[in-house]
Amino acid sequence: MNSRSIIQSFSFDELSEDDYPKESKRHLRKFLDTTKAQLFFANGVLLVEGVAEAIIIPILAKKFLTEKIDLCKSGIELVNIGGVAFNHFGLLFNNDDERKRLLSKCAIITDSDPKDNGDISDRAQKAKDLEKHNLKVCLATHTLEHDLFEQSERNKAIMRDVYRKIHAQTDDLSGDFNVSTLMKKLKSNKDKAEFALQLCDRLETEVAFDVPDYIKDAILFIAPSE
Repeated sequence: MNSRSIIQSFSFDELSEDDYPKESKRHLRKFLDTTKAQLFFANGVLLVEGVAEAIIIPILAKKFLTEKIDLCKSGIELVNIGGVAFNHFGLLFNNDDERKRLLSKCAIITDSDPKDNGDISDRAQKAKDLEKHNLKVCLATHTLEHDLFEQSERNKAIMRDVYRKIHAQTDDLSGDFNVSTLMKKLKSNKDKAEFALQLCDRLETEVAFDVPDYIKDAILFIAPSE
């Protein structure tokens, strides 16, 4: 699918206030720059909420899926929206009238942030409610780092080693620390982005790493069909 066919049937002029509120238009206008505007011309769009996802997901797709996918070469635009205001973007893909939605597919990857009773957060439910037509919403069981760590013993070993090397003098990280310790340290040290960068570098040298299903589902949904 070329960029012209993706956008030729779509026009903001066709959208009513109910279709796409002024608030969303203002948000989109403020957010878009010459890089992020590529989402209008991409073969597929992947929306993520933070820097860590933007760093890690491309290498997971390229090296560790059964069907390896180079997002860049496939024309898939990964957009870090720097928050959770997914509705402003989701509305571009999920309108019931195909003339009022982009023809490319979009997947949102976000945390479920479960409540104490196990239900997903209200924010995550709001994102999930957007799902239809060309928009898929894929929720982490908890968060990216939590789910990657808990996916397998192989992942745990790699992620422990990477984080130990960042904090070589920290006693709490000397043994086989669990996911709770990792998440507490990431929060207190405020180094999720640095951890993601170091993990990405490490994964370049690894032959195996296990990818959670929600990430697989998102990537396969938007990957252009042959």
